[in-house]
Amino acid sequence: MYKTAQKHRLSRTEKENLINNFLNIISSSKVLVIANYDGLNVAQITELRRNLLKYNSKFKVIKNKLFELALNKSDVKELRQFINKSVGIVYSDNEQSIQEILKSIVDYEKQYENFKIIGGYVYNSIVDANKIREISKLPSQKELVAKLIYLCGVPLRRLILTLKNPITSLLFILEKKSVSK
Repeated sequence: MYKTAQKHRLSRTEKENLINNFLNIISSSKVLVIANYDGLNVAQITELRRNLLKYNSKFKVIKNKLFELALNKSDVKELRQFINKSVGIVYSDNEQSIQEILKSIVDYEKQYENFKIIGGYVYNSIVDANKIREISKLPSQKELVAKLIYLCGVPLRRLILTLKNPITSLLFILEKKSVSK
């Protein structure tokens, strides 16, 4: 057992490298969600990682103390309140897919009861698990753009229909005018 414990012990330079790696992740991430993964097996964590790869996002198991040290050196020290037990971070520097990432994480949480969202850093603010769930319910940027394009096209479609059948439209308009008087 002693040999195994020695094998997993990190040197000072390895710890400093991990802290610097965490600092890079924290500073470059547009979304960073802290979640408790205690009780998940390797296959379930691998499934989460594969789902997140679709959105250029990653899940990383962290060493709590080293991550706390990195947070102390960063601008988001308040994230320390979310670190307890076995936690991992979901992070991405892709601002376009924040909504999809959050939806994916919340769906994963519903699927596996051992995976619990604790809190995170989303849209330049510190948020708790409930706020993350609320944000995930909002429509994504792609959905909003699609709705906007559709709504912009409605008046044009009505004009085309009106111009397509001018006589029918004219009679319809005259009939409406005569009824309104």
